[in-house]
Amino acid sequence: MGRPRTTSDEDILAAARGLFRERGHAVTTREVARAAGVSQAVLYQRFPTKTDLFFAAMAPTAPDVDAILGAPSEPIDRYLEGVAARMLKYFEQALPTVVQLMAHPEFDAKAMGRLHEKILAGQLVEGLAVRLRQLRADGLTGDIDPDGAAQTLVAALHSFVVFHVMSGASLRHQAGRIAPRIVEVLWKGIQPRR
Repeated sequence: MGRPRTTSDEDILAAARGLFRERGHAVTTREVARAAGVSQAVLYQRFPTKTDLFFAAMAPTAPDVDAILGAPSEPIDRYLEGVAARMLKYFEQALPTVVQLMAHPEFDAKAMGRLHEKILAGQLVEGLAVRLRQLRADGLTGDIDPDGAAQTLVAALHSFVVFHVMSGASLRHQAGRIAPRIVEVLWKGIQPRR
């Protein structure tokens, strides 16, 4: 019977994540092992290659779709502003890690597609489309394409954050203004015609 683990995989990943965020994928496994308080042998038992370790450590956390989307409430445009603000916050937290993932030499377009569909945008688009379908059925929006509206809102918010991450600009002052502006443009297109 082997010794019980004293350092969890998550502890190792947290140590690796901190180093990789600070210095990129050039960090050595020796540095990660030292920061995590394990030997390199233990590190390689749990993560067979440095690339495996890097991708495991840097994979962004999947969104809590229910927390971000919440329960629809009236007025609908205000509800959507809250959704947009929470999405901006999520993207602001997740996208800097994605940028570092993209810089890894083994990261390719296929990996990016899987990442976006399964972790970043796909779940949010699907969840928002479900809510918009119900709002349309309840007569609280116009006769809209819920999928198209959801994709439009998520894409606009995502693009806004990508622009800021890539430019190094802070979102803090603009996030509070951009969510209502983006929703206003969308809402004018989906509000019921009276």
